[in-house]
Amino acid sequence: MRNLVRFDLGMRSRAVVPVQMLTVIQREKRLERSKKILNWLKSNPGKVVVFSDEKNFVVDKYNNRRNDRYIAKSAADTDASVKYVPRSKHPAKAMMLGVVGSDGKTIPPIWIKGNLNASMYKHILAHQVFPALDATYGQGNWVWTQDGAPSHTSDAVQKYIISKLSSKGFWSKEMWPPSSPNLNPLDYFVWTHVTAESLRYQPPQCRRSEGFCQQGVGRDEHE
Repeated sequence: MRNLVRFDLGMRSRAVVPVQMLTVIQREKRLERSKKILNWLKSNPGKVVVFSDEKNFVVDKYNNRRNDRYIAKSAADTDASVKYVPRSKHPAKAMMLGVVGSDGKTIPPIWIKGNLNASMYKHILAHQVFPALDATYGQGNWVWTQDGAPSHTSDAVQKYIISKLSSKGFWSKEMWPPSSPNLNPLDYFVWTHVTAESLRYQPPQCRRSEGFCQQGVGRDEHE
């Protein structure tokens, strides 16, 4: 069948690519806000755009059914540790807040205990993220961006960020295009790389997993 498709029909088997499901309203908003971002970038050529995102890392080994395979004459004669991927019902997990600048620099990853709410997020920005960014770039030389997660778009958080950075140092919730992970390097590159690094050694505990993720983010800055 493979030869028939490839040589007789001149075709190849290709993987289906997942994309965001967008409504007409979301498409219109994305277009409108993308134009705002382009205009902002033209008006602020010297500023570093700082991207941020949260991700949960789980202890269970990730399995790609398409790529993770083994070679054997028969499944019956293959050791269980090779042909099976263990799954736990409620795997331990840890949430990381990642921050990366448009110049490729990062700040140390921030690990979040429990569920992230607006109050916790505001505290992390005030005491960890913004001081680290000022130390890296200097005040007024960078702009903060974030997606539309509830903890990000709460009135208290939005007002705090504007009071701290001013409207020139922050892309508000009316600026970021909805359902646009392809605009954030953490979504389309960094998390994939860090996940691969963290799972390479199958760390059995969250603390060890955090260590591998920390190393992975450090490598990203130099690649």
